[in-house]
Amino acid sequence: MRLLVRSGLIIALMWGLIGACGCGKPSAEGVADTFVAAMVSGDTLAAAQHWDYVTYARKQNPDWDTFATSQKNLIIKEAKFAEKRAKELDYWKLHFLRGTEVDNIIETGDSAIAQLKGGRAGELNLIKIEDAWYVSAIK
Repeated sequence: MRLLVRSGLIIALMWGLIGACGCGKPSAEGVADTFVAAMVSGDTLAAAQHWDYVTYARKQNPDWDTFATSQKNLIIKEAKFAEKRAKELDYWKLHFLRGTEVDNIIETGDSAIAQLKGGRAGELNLIKIEDAWYVSAIK
């Protein structure tokens, strides 16, 4: 039984990643679905890949928008933002019980709220930066 559940979660995560990496940039719903699937499966590092590090980096580097994309990506990678966020998400994974899923998405310009059902987390806040969606908060 556990093998079936684990296999199902892995398949759901793979489909989410395929959807997120498919044609063009993923939608707010696609990012929310992929993030939730990773959290349900306990893969906080995979979930952390969808977190907004750009807003934080902009606050730390006032000239952030003058950097080339490759430099921005290198700064984020070298600062190990995803690894640090994954450790913080360890607390939140207890709120993403089996069966947690995105119930509804409310988009307003460059922000969105993903309402969740089936777990102890109620919603995800998402932000759109340069045509890509990122999770910015869990509530």
